[in-house]
Amino acid sequence: MPRYTGVDMDDPDRPEIEHFGNCTVCGELIEMRGLAQVMAHMHGQKLDPAPDRH
Repeated sequence: MPRYTGVDMDDPDRPEIEHFGNCTVCGELIEMRGLAQVMAHMHGQKLDPAPDRH
């Protein structure tokens, strides 16, 4: 699979590949900025509650 190494306009010094990660269940590469992709790879797991920001 070719690696995309484009530029992130919000942080030009951050390589595009850093926005991707592997699913902890199936191992597929997913884009972590895409909520739909992240949710599709929950595989029945429940979300952890948001930490308190006090």
